[in-house]
Amino acid sequence: MNGQWQLRDAMPTHAHCISTSIGATDMSARVRAALFAPVPLVLVFALLAARVAWIAAVPDIDMDAYGHYGIGCELIRNPWNLAAHWVWLPLYHYLLAAVVLARGVFAHVRLLSAALIGALPLVLYRYEMSRDARNERVAPLAAVCCALASIVNVLGVSAQQEALFSMLVLLSAWAIDAERPVLSGWSLALACLIRYEAWGAAGVCLAQPILVHALVRLERAPREGTWAHVLFGRPLSFAVSLPAIAVMLGWVLVHRAVDGTWFAFLRALYEYTHAQREVLSHGAVVDLLWFPLLLPLFAFGPALLVVPFGVRTALRPGYIVPLGILAFLLLSYAGKGSLGGSRYYGAITPFLCACMAHGVLRLVRGEAARTLLRASVIASLSVTTAIAFVRLEKTASAQAEVLHAAERRMVCERDTVSSR
Repeated sequence: MNGQWQLRDAMPTHAHCISTSIGATDMSARVRAALFAPVPLVLVFALLAARVAWIAAVPDIDMDAYGHYGIGCELIRNPWNLAAHWVWLPLYHYLLAAVVLARGVFAHVRLLSAALIGALPLVLYRYEMSRDARNERVAPLAAVCCALASIVNVLGVSAQQEALFSMLVLLSAWAIDAERPVLSGWSLALACLIRYEAWGAAGVCLAQPILVHALVRLERAPREGTWAHVLFGRPLSFAVSLPAIAVMLGWVLVHRAVDGTWFAFLRALYEYTHAQREVLSHGAVVDLLWFPLLLPLFAFGPALLVVPFGVRTALRPGYIVPLGILAFLLLSYAGKGSLGGSRYYGAITPFLCACMAHGVLRLVRGEAARTLLRASVIASLSVTTAIAFVRLEKTASAQAEVLHAAERRMVCERDTVSSR
């Protein structure tokens, strides 16, 4: 009898078998995640090398990039010439002036963009890993998606300001979640001196604590576990929004003093974009759907369809920054105050990629199905990026004479400034 009891005690129970199986599954998942973790770093350096080679061989097709560099040269001659900025915001131009003073050429600005875009998925990786529960499985996939996304890769070979702007937006959101409101506020303030959509984020961040306190007083605070609670469950520090509001007001007041009228530069911007939208119109239906739906589908491919499934688990208080930017972009596009270019999605891309990674984990349960879905998302992003660069090369070839002339003009302007 005792021998029978000893034999029974020595045999594994059904519950013990199940727990051991689950433990083995979790352990194998952690091993796969650990093996996948170095992939973003290898991919980032490989893509950085590819962007450097592209910059050496193919001119920048964005004429605005040449315009920004030319303004930087002009500011060296007359740093207080407000008219030189036209309707653009000033910070990027002054940074370009610093590059010119340091003997930097136009290609160096493109290389700086390539480096910033290369750092973007690594910062996103650290952002995802900073969650309370370490995200060994989500963070590497989010970083890979961000590294492969077509929009950021195209921005990474241009001298446009979106590479710097995207990094500042990501840093501002991360700093909110890291409870570093001063860092978030100054990152957002710098972004507000580069692109107007950051003004939307600043306005939302200013309104958030006011709305939260009003909801508490009205006893209408959002329930825990809802998306509203994530964004409006706790008030943001005014240190997040006030630096941005201050620089926005400062820029408006400087323009008022020089122009002699309020918001002349914003009216000029609206008139320009409205006229361009009329010329570029493809009909009411296409215009309505282009920026909010069709453009993202072309840019991300079928991978975009995974995003809604990951929003709930990806959402954090810091996402109020990209959501404010997205709201500004959609409203300005609807009012024909924005051209609706793909580069406008640059600052939102890291957050969309994080939602993709979370969506892959939520959409399917089995490891084999999850691996297949992850591979499909990566393939979708890779194909859309390849298509984007084929189109980029065709455009550069078709406009080669004009683009090379613009590059020569940038050299002449820099040499003229440097000789003084």
